[in-house]
Amino acid sequence: HAFLELSLQVKGHKTLAGALASYFETEELRGADRYACRHCDDRCDATRRVALRRLPRLLNLQLVRYAYDLRTGERKKRVDPVVFPDRLDMAPFLSPAPGDGAE
Repeated sequence: HAFLELSLQVKGHKTLAGALASYFETEELRGADRYACRHCDDRCDATRRVALRRLPRLLNLQLVRYAYDLRTGERKKRVDPVVFPDRLDMAPFLSPAPGDGAE
């Protein structure tokens, strides 16, 4: 799918690189979070991750700074600073396309 924007959670991250690494981390779907398989009509253990094959000419990185507080019923803004590099290297977050021989 084409994309132009990544929404990055900043909670627990002091740097943009940390927020990006968290965004692309593989997630284990187990227990109550098991994947609902359309083919076998059962719930299965699985992994889920986001993979980028190439970048758009312009990529917007949205920092998600608001969190909903269940106790108060209000949105709270995180004001902790996030450190940005002078140059952003996205190469560590790119994955080869299946079957392109670069695996």
